[in-house]
Amino acid sequence: MSNNKAVILGMDGATWKLLNPLIEQGKLPNIKKLREGGAWGQLNSTVPPLTPPAWTTAFTGKNPGKHNIFDFCKPGKDDYEMHLTNSLDRQARAVWNTVSDAGGKVLIMNIPHTFPPEKVNGAIVSGFGTPETDCDFTFPKELKKEILEKHPDFQTGIPTSFIEKNNWEEFLKRLENHTKTNFKVFCELYEEMSPELGIYAFDEMDRLMHFFWHYFDKNHPSFEENEFSKEFFGHFELVDKLIGEFLQKLLPETYVISFSDHGFGPVHSDIYLNNFLLEKGYIKTKKGKSAEVKVTPIVKLKSAMVKLLEKIGVWKFYRDYRLKKIPVGTVWFLENIDWERTKAVMHSMAGRSVLLNVKGRNPQGNIEPSVTEAILARLKNDLLELRHPETGEKLIKNVWFGKEIYSGKYAENAPDLILEPAPGYTFHHGFADNIVKPSMQHGRFRSGDHEQFGTFFIAGPGVKQTEVKNISLPDIAPLILHVLGLPVSNGMDGRFQSEIFDENWLIEHPIKFEKEKPWVSENATTTEEEEKKLAEQLKALGYL
Repeated sequence: MSNNKAVILGMDGATWKLLNPLIEQGKLPNIKKLREGGAWGQLNSTVPPLTPPAWTTAFTGKNPGKHNIFDFCKPGKDDYEMHLTNSLDRQARAVWNTVSDAGGKVLIMNIPHTFPPEKVNGAIVSGFGTPETDCDFTFPKELKKEILEKHPDFQTGIPTSFIEKNNWEEFLKRLENHTKTNFKVFCELYEEMSPELGIYAFDEMDRLMHFFWHYFDKNHPSFEENEFSKEFFGHFELVDKLIGEFLQKLLPETYVISFSDHGFGPVHSDIYLNNFLLEKGYIKTKKGKSAEVKVTPIVKLKSAMVKLLEKIGVWKFYRDYRLKKIPVGTVWFLENIDWERTKAVMHSMAGRSVLLNVKGRNPQGNIEPSVTEAILARLKNDLLELRHPETGEKLIKNVWFGKEIYSGKYAENAPDLILEPAPGYTFHHGFADNIVKPSMQHGRFRSGDHEQFGTFFIAGPGVKQTEVKNISLPDIAPLILHVLGLPVSNGMDGRFQSEIFDENWLIEHPIKFEKEKPWVSENATTTEEEEKKLAEQLKALGYL
């Protein structure tokens, strides 16, 4: 390894559409300084632009077909439940493994899908996907005690109850405290360890943009300027301030890289795709009351009951009871489907994916493997013709076959179809009384959702002041390794972005490649109780 150091500051969901206006208004001076002092550009995410595959792709340099993380969940081999994914599912070496193996020290904190934490030369404090602070969320294990004793208010994430209760004041207060506390822990550990590679993600801005986008975007159909608008912008100003204070303590030869896992944009409507699949005959439901998935009076009655329970103050207790009654990984609507007669279902709204029911692959599969391609082609055409029942607007912008997008040993685990909704639309699983409804997340209005292009910038020795074109998430890993003087695996999909650097620097620091090394995870394991807690967390956030 070289004597260089690298710090990666992730910003979950950040987009230039939001950052640029704030930079122009002088509200993000530190991000502006970093961008103007180095290279920057739009960063192309994974398809779909989703947290688990995106962060994993960035830090492995490989597409999901090679690292095996496609979504928050995966279909079962013996059932149709939604089984949660975590770091144990990752089947590829991350940059922190390579740096550790080379003798470099690493500090990894707040990165989604790093629970349970694995053994490294240094420390890991796992990020989004960690059940709660009762579990072992650090490596080494004793680091947890050290953090909680010094920072008793430390949490791995903000409780979702404030979102569910529409208690935005408390949510924003917790958001600020959480961001300050967690980054303070990172800064203290960084100063104590002085690692060759430090990685941190500001991840709560993702939740903020999901629910607060309409408080700043004047083009959103539900735009509303009020005190929350100021609080919304204030969070990004806080992140900028924290970054500025941290940068002052870094050695001058330290590379600073920042990127987001995906972008963000406005959303106003949910597409209940399973309604469409039901109408087209791809889904068949069970007979009897348990199959009443789409009857308007029942849907309206349930909505009225929720409002009544909220009014008398017992909704939270009933909701918690219902979450505990649902088995880990199970999505309620899957229980109503007659799988022996069903051809296709939207299995994951977060992953924007459709699963075929294939004989020999799925437990009650009924599609012969020889006709899957024909059914997929027909389904793709049907989906691309899907239109808003009132306006006639096309609802699906793109449909891809999984095999078109992913390649590698684990590509067979990919969804059969991945969909891109039209601008302003997102997906919702289950069934409803209409195929298009206002975008909601557990009864709360949702005004923002993930988009394809995020942010990227880098500053450090040899970096040119330039806009970078055609950079994507797999390019992050080879970039990190090269600035640390380490060879890049020839098994990576990412391209080293040589145009970022001065020619003289490249001559002095030629890129080195090495043959792909075998890798076996040294992760811990998860308990059934931890999986239950995580499932409840993801359900509350609307991912399951």
